[in-house]
Amino acid sequence: KSLKELHLYGNYLQGEIPQEMGDLPNLEVLDVSFTYMEGLVPSRLANAKQLREVYLDNCNFVGRIPAGLCKLKNLQALSADCLGRNPEVTCECCTICCQGMPDPKCKEMKSVAKKGATKK
Repeated sequence: KSLKELHLYGNYLQGEIPQEMGDLPNLEVLDVSFTYMEGLVPSRLANAKQLREVYLDNCNFVGRIPAGLCKLKNLQALSADCLGRNPEVTCECCTICCQGMPDPKCKEMKSVAKKGATKK
């Protein structure tokens, strides 16, 4: 429960992000980019209220980045595969959107969306 940073970048990890990651009250940085992780990003991750940086790019996640994650008051950086014609995820608050193979690239977006703001 005292874990502050978890950097798993570039490992051969497979599977989904465990729901229990949201039970880490002091977690500030989560980096699972460039892994084989997949599935939905768990909404329970938003329970880790100290998150400042979340890196989910170049993985196999699908669906929508949970709104609760976007509303975290300390969130400064969030990257995911939300760029291109067929983005793997939909993200309302990503600071960096990436696109995978065959033409990998990333684009810096505006800062994290204002907390509580909704698009119409």
